[in-house]
Amino acid sequence: MATFAGGVLGIFAAAPFLLYMIVHAFMKRRTKKHRRPAVAARDATTFVLFLSVYRLNVEIFHKPFVWGMLLAFLIGCIGVSIVLWKMEKEITAWKLLKINWRLQFLILSAAYACLIVYGIIDRINTV
Repeated sequence: MATFAGGVLGIFAAAPFLLYMIVHAFMKRRTKKHRRPAVAARDATTFVLFLSVYRLNVEIFHKPFVWGMLLAFLIGCIGVSIVLWKMEKEITAWKLLKINWRLQFLILSAAYACLIVYGIIDRINTV
């Protein structure tokens, strides 16, 4: 059972957008709407993107860049809190974390795509 769960987690870590499509399709069938499944799929995929970007960094550069990912998360929190403060003058922790979580989805998606392209080019050049 542990090997099966590890295999499923490995598949989603290697292809996080597969998880996005599965969660989106499941939630769309369940709710019959579009916005709610998209939000649920983004939220589920963000956590897996953290793992995927970490793993790609280790595979390509042979170094974990956890500090860089945490720094990006904290800088995102600071930036989002400044923007919220300027716009609304009131910052709630839940709203700050929700917006930053979605910002991290965009940042990590871009990082994942860049690392995949860099990894393919690097592999082609070494062969």
